[in-house]
Amino acid sequence: MGEPHLQLKTKATNEVQFRHILDYRLFKEELCERGESELLFLEKFYAARLLIERGCNKIYVNATLATQSPTEERNVVKVDVCGIHDDGVTLTFCETTQPTIDLCNKLSRLATRNDVQILLLYPFTIDASAILDYLSPETADRCSIEQVPWLDDNLESAFQEAMDVINLFCNETRVKMLLPLLKQTKRKREYRLLINPKLVYENIANLMEHNVLRELSSNEYTLTPIGKQILGEYLTFMQRIKKTLREFKR
Repeated sequence: MGEPHLQLKTKATNEVQFRHILDYRLFKEELCERGESELLFLEKFYAARLLIERGCNKIYVNATLATQSPTEERNVVKVDVCGIHDDGVTLTFCETTQPTIDLCNKLSRLATRNDVQILLLYPFTIDASAILDYLSPETADRCSIEQVPWLDDNLESAFQEAMDVINLFCNETRVKMLLPLLKQTKRKREYRLLINPKLVYENIANLMEHNVLRELSSNEYTLTPIGKQILGEYLTFMQRIKKTLREFKR
């Protein structure tokens, strides 16, 4: 039967630039389509970041893909986010409703090529087998499904783990103890010079329990690898919030 011919069409104005990944507002202002829901757009923003993590060197939103096989008519498919990499393309579809037969048929046509990977984004928990079982094993291997957890209807469970970490870093004493560790290790006696000893012991135990802090030797402490990552992400997040608030007040 042969592989379908693919023709990907993009616009230079729809290319995701580095500045877009750093600024959600800018991403929205320059790449959002008229009448697009905030939910769909948020998925596109998340998808663009995922494609960067997966090694795509060029990323476009709102691309179109024309497909035609020797035995079928030409079909035009809208691709929410498209990533181009050394091995081909990753086509991302940002879905906001439960899977349909039309979606499965579209995936069956697109995923027959070795140079095409497909990523589906959903804002809720779905039964992935409902889609993957419909496809041939070869086609299913080229499809992956990603849930955007903080958009799930069950917000309590989706946010709980993240909120636990945020609450851990919202404590002023714990932050005072952690920030110096970005430069060098610290000993208990150094902390006790600046912080109530009772609070030092309580918070060291708390941070170690959450795998943010670890003891080296002789009461000397350092950040764990995950502690470094989380603290860096938290400080970056706080800076973005401050920037957004400043711009909003202007």
